[in-house]
Amino acid sequence: MKIRYRLLLAITLTVGLSSVAVHYASTEPIKNSFRLLETERAEEDVLRVSQAFVKMQDDLHTKSADWANSDDSYEFMSSGNKEFRNSKLQRNAIEQLRVSGILLFNSKMQLKASTVLPSVAYNNSSIPSHVQSELQKKDVVAHLENKREGIVGLIEVGKRPMMLSVRGIHKSTGDGVRRGWIVFLRAVDDTVILELGEVSRQKARILPFVNSVQSSDSEQEGDLLKNRRTVHLAEISPSEIEGSSVVRDIHDEPILTIKTRLLRRISAEGMRAINNINSNLLYIALFFCAVIVFVIEHFAVLRISNLITQLKRINGSSPSLRVELAGKDEVSALSDRINEMLSEIEGNTLELKRREEQLVLQNENLEQIVVERTQQIEYQAFHDKLTGLPNRALFSDRLRFAFDKMKRNHKGIATLFIDLDNFKVINDSLGHDMGDELLIAVTKVLTGSIRPGDTVARLGGDEFTILLEELHDFSEAEVIANRILTKFREPILLGNRETYAGGSIGIAFTEDPELSTETILKNADIAMYRAKAAGKSNYMVFDESMNEHALERLELETALRKAMDSGEIHVEYQPIIGLENNQVVGAEALARWTHPNRGQISPDLFIPIAEDTGLIFSIGYWVLEQACVNAKQWIQLPGLEEFVVCVNLSGKQIQRSDVVEQVHAVLEKTGLPPHHLKLEITESILIEDREGVVAKMEQLKNLGVKLALDDFGTGYSSLSTLRSFPIDTLKIDRAFVNQLGHDDSSLAIVQAILALAHTMKMDVVGEGVENSYQEGIIRELGCQNGQGYHYDKPLSAENITTRFTQNSQTLGLDAA
Repeated sequence: MKIRYRLLLAITLTVGLSSVAVHYASTEPIKNSFRLLETERAEEDVLRVSQAFVKMQDDLHTKSADWANSDDSYEFMSSGNKEFRNSKLQRNAIEQLRVSGILLFNSKMQLKASTVLPSVAYNNSSIPSHVQSELQKKDVVAHLENKREGIVGLIEVGKRPMMLSVRGIHKSTGDGVRRGWIVFLRAVDDTVILELGEVSRQKARILPFVNSVQSSDSEQEGDLLKNRRTVHLAEISPSEIEGSSVVRDIHDEPILTIKTRLLRRISAEGMRAINNINSNLLYIALFFCAVIVFVIEHFAVLRISNLITQLKRINGSSPSLRVELAGKDEVSALSDRINEMLSEIEGNTLELKRREEQLVLQNENLEQIVVERTQQIEYQAFHDKLTGLPNRALFSDRLRFAFDKMKRNHKGIATLFIDLDNFKVINDSLGHDMGDELLIAVTKVLTGSIRPGDTVARLGGDEFTILLEELHDFSEAEVIANRILTKFREPILLGNRETYAGGSIGIAFTEDPELSTETILKNADIAMYRAKAAGKSNYMVFDESMNEHALERLELETALRKAMDSGEIHVEYQPIIGLENNQVVGAEALARWTHPNRGQISPDLFIPIAEDTGLIFSIGYWVLEQACVNAKQWIQLPGLEEFVVCVNLSGKQIQRSDVVEQVHAVLEKTGLPPHHLKLEITESILIEDREGVVAKMEQLKNLGVKLALDDFGTGYSSLSTLRSFPIDTLKIDRAFVNQLGHDDSSLAIVQAILALAHTMKMDVVGEGVENSYQEGIIRELGCQNGQGYHYDKPLSAENITTRFTQNSQTLGLDAA
């Protein structure tokens, strides 16, 4: 938009908005003044109508005074002469008084005589009785008794409002006893309304108060009644106002509403005055806009247009041209500044051309560097930094490409998932540098074992994958797997130390091009875990049963995570019997899981899951705490003062740095003396982390806790190994005890274990004793303690407490 149009728009908006502001700032006070004046005038008019109605009641009361203070009336109330009735109480006499009826009551408020005009006497007998009942009300009686002037007001007779004037009948001289009451009535009819309009010079309507409120549902009229306001005004149209006033009866209750409609002449005059002011204001604003526009156009816009026209002639082909503009105002100063800038631009243009040539040369060099860096970044994004092998992203891409190619050549593919068996031990014991050297050596083994065109990738850590394409069946993948395992059996030199990589391989083969890349990798991973579970350093080919096994394991893992919170895990105890006196010397705490749907879950099934998921820590320490709580109770029973509770400590638990602090905390919390607790560990942990385990076992011994080596004879322990560990008890594995009498080699192993234990001053427990024959052999060989179903099955804490209490600490040997 051009500047002249912007200025015109700005001036117009400014003047227009200013005019509107002045209009509203001045108009509203003027309107309010006219409204106030109009309201005051309307209130006066409505009040005049209301006062005229009151004046009509006062006139009626004045008329009744002549009759009330009349000797004729006084005499009639005593003698009841007919002349008074015939002359005074006739219809023509009442009509001359302009009243609707006259009633006379004696001092006991009993009707003496009455005359009511036919126009209002629609029920002659009801009007006197209505008036009589009104006059007999307490507030009226009290008023009449206390005030000589009587009362004047309104009453409702047969749903018709009537003016009422009541005075006591006295002599004209004012002396003598009051002989009764005279009542003047006047119906509030059209005659009254016509007379009211003539007196007040206003058109008025008289409405019953209740009907008025109900028909209009007027909250304002209710407010008028509540606040006892004299006048209320309401706007019913732009040209009319309706005024209302409430009339009350002789009981001070609202009975009538007088409404008057008034023309809004003052508001109309006010609006004409305001319109004249606004018209004059508009003319002034338009003249002001015209003057301002002329000044700006002549002294600013035209000079700026001239400057623009000159600038258009100046471009890159004519950098030496300058603008010329006469005068000494701001536009002239702007032209001078433009000339200065043109001079600077001319110099800068020459410098820019020189530097542009330099930038072209530098840009060519940068493009070459970017290409090289881009290639480097792309390689790093898809390759493992340590081994140079493809990473997971590149392997997944090649796997997708292999599936696409399989749709065309109709040949199978296989993925090999390789996990090193001893990497963690080497990495932790020899250091991360040696671990990296091992991964590089493994990379050479894998790349040297595959065919041209196959892909080896490192997924991370010690996990590798191999993609084999264009296979006829999975036996070709087995050839590659056997080749890798053969090379893994050869020693690898790390520094000056020889070591062995070892690895477990899972193979997944497919000829289905619709199978997803995620599924074939998952299947290879499942097969690898089955190979590792089967003894490591071998391979397994995936089949669907493995997937079912993995799903079952996943379900059990999920259920196990909830089992602790839901109370499904509990502890049972299997007693340990001293063979010399057949008495209980202790019990082994065993974790048991009762699944709500599957029933009892074997520890051989859920304990490995707990170790793999880390749940073994919470389960193990909970079992330890429960065992200590129960043992604290049992050692207080007669004959069980030396009772020892045995608790299994998994390899993962004892490898934790805080295992000693955890055991100490449990003993402190439960109050069990440390020598009543024996912790059982397996042989395998002694081989994996010898130095760390020895240090923790020494710390546990310093607490006063006893230590036992569980399932002895099945692992790798030797005499030299045992001498390095502070073991108190050896537990002979049940596999050897169960074969006694059937296998001479088992008898020889048991004899050797007992001899070794006696030499090292350790006591021995024979596990899995099923019958008296097995018990007799191990007792004869010098075994101190026995444990098994021959003595008792594992029992809950409540049941074993009952056994201890009832059987005086000796369990029956015929127990199931």
